[in-house]
Amino acid sequence: MLREEKRGLVLNGVALLLILPALLLSASFLTAVKIGGEGTTVKAISDKVSYMSYNYKTTLSYMEKIGVSLDNETLQKIKKAYERSTGPKSKRSK
Repeated sequence: MLREEKRGLVLNGVALLLILPALLLSASFLTAVKIGGEGTTVKAISDKVSYMSYNYKTTLSYMEKIGVSLDNETLQKIKKAYERSTGPKSKRSK
């Protein structure tokens, strides 16, 4: 009885040849999924930044058109709102 409990799994040559490609394919698949996820994240962030910059350009031109003064305080508020929407500059540039 003790002899059967101590037996382990031994792969013969054919079993090993069947398992190795499956391991390699799964590792390649996981790498592709990771890279695809990063690409999607970058695309989403770039869309957000692009939209926000367009939105602020439109807002600034509208403010100029209706005669609102664009002093430093107003520009700092716009900058803070932009950073809240898109994240700090250091995170965007990485």
